[in-house]
Amino acid sequence: MEKFLKKLSVYLMFPVLIISINYFADPANLFHEDYESSIAHNLMKGYNVTNVYNHNERLLQKKLIKNNPLCPEEIALGSSRGMLLNKFISQSPSFFNNSMSGSVLEDNIAIYELYEQRGCPIKLVIISLDPWILNDNHGEKRWKSLEPEYNSFLSKLYTERETEGFMFFNNYENYKQLLSFSYFKSSVRYLIKGIGRKDAKATRLAENNGLTRITDGSVTWDAQYRDAPQAVVDRRANDIIAVDPMEYLGRFDHLSVHYKNLLINFVSYLQRKQIKVEFLLTPFHPVVYSNFMQKKHYRNVLASEEFFKTLARDKGIEIYGSFDPRKTDLVSSDFYDGLHCTADGLVKIMNTRMINRSKPIKKEIL
Repeated sequence: MEKFLKKLSVYLMFPVLIISINYFADPANLFHEDYESSIAHNLMKGYNVTNVYNHNERLLQKKLIKNNPLCPEEIALGSSRGMLLNKFISQSPSFFNNSMSGSVLEDNIAIYELYEQRGCPIKLVIISLDPWILNDNHGEKRWKSLEPEYNSFLSKLYTERETEGFMFFNNYENYKQLLSFSYFKSSVRYLIKGIGRKDAKATRLAENNGLTRITDGSVTWDAQYRDAPQAVVDRRANDIIAVDPMEYLGRFDHLSVHYKNLLINFVSYLQRKQIKVEFLLTPFHPVVYSNFMQKKHYRNVLASEEFFKTLARDKGIEIYGSFDPRKTDLVSSDFYDGLHCTADGLVKIMNTRMINRSKPIKKEIL
């Protein structure tokens, strides 16, 4: 019996070690909220925050929406492809960008629900749309950390019977990482490099060496990323299409009926509350878009844009941009990589929005 217990203790050492290191190192800040609390605190005090990495974006948004003494009147929802949209480009002093990396339709709905729970008088919602939000198989799960808010909004849209076909999840995803060996490797690298959670710091500058969160929710990318030579940018685009299928676009063999209906109902709900809705389609790098056009299994990327345009027309929604860079006169130099256009590229797109509002906008530094 004693030998058995000794062997058992040896076997248990390894999972306990993995759990301990994953929890205390926590390179993605899955189990500690102090990092996001510090970022939110500085943003609400009127400071930008730089050197922001490996943070829980959904938790940060939650803290900002719940605790910010000021409510915006205009908000932007979407993925990292819309993160550069700021108050100067939107031309609204009461603007906040709630875009998040890998954001899908569930994220957008949950973020809006947080504002509604807070009682904020939202007048305009700009939704940055990506093709994969209509893919049942996009595989993005980070939205589950906002599951209560998502479910709360669904309860307003549908009766209990109608929600039977929708996906409800328990939020156990973070805790699975405690036993993840890949997360363990990241944790070890994190400890070896001596990276600390206190690297993020308040600043009055908008452009810094590190990624910077701006007080209006937008970001400016780190210097290495935004100042890369064109050859590096084009290589990044080619690296993206080298992975086939691309992330979020695997098994995209039809436009999801579930997600189409969810988007339609979300937009209809906003309009019933007299909230103006606008759609933003940010282009892909020419190399990436050409790849979509050439390969049959990406046909629904093109079909998704047609659906978004049809929905915009049917609902009287203004729509700006296109997944096709040629339609907004964007070229390779207007991109940081295969998915993200530059601030100048975004200005080109948003100027079409401003034609009937005011003079054309220019890129401005906060």
